[in-house]
Amino acid sequence: MNPMAEPNKYLKAYNDQLRTDAETPSAIQVEKLDVLRLATFAGGRGFITYRDLGS
Repeated sequence: MNPMAEPNKYLKAYNDQLRTDAETPSAIQVEKLDVLRLATFAGGRGFITYRDLGS
């Protein structure tokens, strides 16, 4: 068994389930910019996340 298969499996599950709108539920706006997700929250706070950087 490939020792890296298990961590990759969990990373894929994390990306698939959490690097979505579930990660920014209270955002007032979410913009997709290539692989980035730019979220804006009340008061002008921001958050940048991504799902896959192709690594």
